[in-house]
Amino acid sequence: YGSSYGTSYYGATDDDDDDGGHGTASGTHLRLKLYKYSGDFYYLPAHEHAPIKLVPPYGYLGAEAGVMEEAEIHLCNLETGTHYLGLVGGSACSAYDIVAETFTDA
Repeated sequence: YGSSYGTSYYGATDDDDDDGGHGTASGTHLRLKLYKYSGDFYYLPAHEHAPIKLVPPYGYLGAEAGVMEEAEIHLCNLETGTHYLGLVGGSACSAYDIVAETFTDA
């Protein structure tokens, strides 16, 4: 398999726009690693509600045959509560893994 890679960052915001950014600058940081082996899908993080509408900012892992794609989502300064990662299928069924880990500023 070949590979392509992208990183999305979602940080603390004060505008309540549910972009995955979450409040205070002292919260927990979370890294989500997505590994897509086949198919394609869009992905979108959200705070306190399941994302049911695909609105920016969102990411896409494509359907190029024989190419494993990776994406990394950094959710910074998370508040306490429920956090979601929505996946919307594309033109082909997907096989994927998601790995979540906390991190600190480097």
